[in-house]
Amino acid sequence: MNECQRLIRAEWGQALRLYEPTTLTPWTLEKENAVFLTQVGLPTTATDGGNLVIRFYAAEAFYSIQVGDLHGICIGETDAGVAVLLEAHTGHIWAGDDAGLTFINTSLEALLCCMAMYHREFVARPLSTEEDEPGTDDLPGTPATRARADHLRERLNAIDPLALDASTQGEDVSLWGYVVEEVEFGVI
Repeated sequence: MNECQRLIRAEWGQALRLYEPTTLTPWTLEKENAVFLTQVGLPTTATDGGNLVIRFYAAEAFYSIQVGDLHGICIGETDAGVAVLLEAHTGHIWAGDDAGLTFINTSLEALLCCMAMYHREFVARPLSTEEDEPGTDDLPGTPATRARADHLRERLNAIDPLALDASTQGEDVSLWGYVVEEVEFGVI
């Protein structure tokens, strides 16, 4: 078991639902995500403790979907009703609807690892009012929120380098790029 899997098991424990390999056979899954689903699993509901809530479907409820140019498997939805997609040929995770696509992570393991890390290191440990003193510069946020955002960037890059990579940004910022901006501005 790797470090991400330990973090995921610590965060969701018994709530992780293993998928039977036979229930996944209708779907073309790349190996990393298929192994993750059968050996680690997904919680029915995953949250980062902040803004992101995903309800993952049982394999029988997965369905094929095309959003823009992306062909994928809908494996769940956010609490706002936006589809969570597993891209068929890369295994990347996206959120998408008629309004467009937002890159999330390169794999299911990276998604849950990033959510668990963000919850444990950021949401569960908010800045105190003493730490959040305004700076004297014209930069966004405060020195403390900028330092916190830098730390979040480092942690996300260590878990999933594409989570913040410019190649995944498209027209909109990636999900984790948005979270980093909000942390930097002190919104979350």
